[in-house]
Amino acid sequence: MSNQEYPTYENSHLMNGEYTGGGDSNISSHYTHCYRTSPGGYIVDNDVRHTPDQNQLYRQTSYNSVEQLEVLYSVRVREVQRLTQQLEEFSNEAAKERDEMFTKLAFWEAEQERAKSLHKEAEQQLWIKIINRIALQCLVDVLMILYIEQKHLQESQCCQLEQRVCELIRAQEALLVEKGETINHLSRSLEESQRQCQQLMSSTASQETLGLKLQLSTTRQEKDELSKKVHTLTANSPRTYLALSPGGLEISALSYHNASQRLLREYGVI
Repeated sequence: MSNQEYPTYENSHLMNGEYTGGGDSNISSHYTHCYRTSPGGYIVDNDVRHTPDQNQLYRQTSYNSVEQLEVLYSVRVREVQRLTQQLEEFSNEAAKERDEMFTKLAFWEAEQERAKSLHKEAEQQLWIKIINRIALQCLVDVLMILYIEQKHLQESQCCQLEQRVCELIRAQEALLVEKGETINHLSRSLEESQRQCQQLMSSTASQETLGLKLQLSTTRQEKDELSKKVHTLTANSPRTYLALSPGGLEISALSYHNASQRLLREYGVI
């Protein structure tokens, strides 16, 4: 078999038994596979941008020649270096991101544990609040029942007290009426007694006054007579006056004094 019967990578660029130099107008598939082309049509690696002269130089070199292989090798080396550097950068970034992620993971795990603890504590507090609420509700119900019972008892007592007050008011009114009647009766009795007393006193006073007047008149007469006797005796003999004065004069003066005091009391002077 000849190269023309079975086309290979080496004879793919042969035309009529002549080698085209790896393609004068088109870049070979091997070149395209190994290298990337920039937007401006330049072959670039990590640090070097190949100018159109280098591309042209590559096209002008013979296929699989030493020059072409050197160019391809240098490009491949730089590409490997670039990729190695990128890999290291990616590894460093990945390690950094991994550390950050582990840090964040530890932080969020701690936050999750804290949240779980807070959630558990909140649940406990909630249960405590619920239990306290139930207990308070039961206490409120019991107090409400006691309040209603106490209210009914107080209302019953108030009704009884109102009835008692009404009874006492009626009894007081009846007692006042009775007292009024008693006072009126006593007033009338007092007036009647006073009237009778006045009548009795007036009749008795008039009789006693007449008797006292007679007694006073008699006493005055006796006094006048005694005065005359005293005057006569004094004129006749001083000794006789001294002898008679302790007897008769003392009796007459005492009778006169008693009669005078009695008359003054009767008429309200003393």
